[in-house]
Amino acid sequence: MLDDITWRKDYEQSEKRLNIALQYSKTAVWEMNLNTHNVIRSDSHDSLFGYGHPLDSWNLESYTAHLLPEFRTHLENAIRNLSIGDFFDFQGKILLKSGEIKWIHLQGKTEQAGGEETKKLLGTIKDITKEKIAERHKDEFISTVSHELKTPLTSIKAQAQILERRFSAMDDKVTTLMLKRIILQIDRLNILIKDLLDAGRLDEQKLFLRKEDFMFNKMVEETVAEIQRTTTHQLIIRQNPIIYCMGDRERTSQVLSNLLTNAIKYSPSKNKVIITTEEKEDQIICSVEDFGIGIAADKQPYIFERFYRASGMQERVISGFGLGLYISFEIIKRLEGKIWLTSTPGKGSVFYFSISKGK
Repeated sequence: MLDDITWRKDYEQSEKRLNIALQYSKTAVWEMNLNTHNVIRSDSHDSLFGYGHPLDSWNLESYTAHLLPEFRTHLENAIRNLSIGDFFDFQGKILLKSGEIKWIHLQGKTEQAGGEETKKLLGTIKDITKEKIAERHKDEFISTVSHELKTPLTSIKAQAQILERRFSAMDDKVTTLMLKRIILQIDRLNILIKDLLDAGRLDEQKLFLRKEDFMFNKMVEETVAEIQRTTTHQLIIRQNPIIYCMGDRERTSQVLSNLLTNAIKYSPSKNKVIITTEEKEDQIICSVEDFGIGIAADKQPYIFERFYRASGMQERVISGFGLGLYISFEIIKRLEGKIWLTSTPGKGSVFYFSISKGK
């Protein structure tokens, strides 16, 4: 009995080429059963962890065994909290058998597999050590430049404020208005510098949070009032009950301020932003809704990445480094909360974040 096995040979050759390409790019493919946490992976997977040949089996414990202690709990929690359709993104340091330390980046998406109760996570894993080293050098440069800029900017702002008060007293409205605009631009520069410094501290694990009980509703009201002074948009607070929150008040206010600033920035032709707070079990959920340009579905999974900005025509007129959402994401993650969004292009976006209620 003869059988045409050309297709099988073609498949084997194709699989071989794929494995060579993955190995060359220091990338592997993996699939985890979220019920058993067992992993099926490509040939190049185990070599990323320093093994000369594939191991008999791999599971979630295999990853955590190689991860440095500070990354283990985060990976376990991220895996166990996944739902169907969720995107997964994790970066951490691993210890190889040789004693070498490397950075890995795991990405994927969950889907239903087989029976109704079975979930699996499919994705890629990549060695990003070189990228992290380059990023560190870039961060050191940015941090140095940012520190050097702070002092002259502070001096320029102080002198502009003195001049603004003097010309205001002389009733020179034109010069006073020009000086007010100068001060506003200095404030914007200071915000950009602060974002750059915060991003550097986050990457170096040097951004420390002070957890305490505070009144969430009062924080919302004060933050909104501060932003309202800088915009013609109407900032509307809805359902803002008195709730005590456990977290860092200043940093939580920074997250809300970032979301409000973005909502205003990306809805230039609209005139309102809605802020809503509510209690849900042991969590406080705060949302910021705008009615602006929205974010395309294929861009949404990356919106909280460092320096990421969704491509489009609006980039030509909307300034920024793409750090505000990244910083907000990292702050909320360190507060053991969540941050997410829903968005429809042309209709607007709603950004949400949740943190724990206080006692």
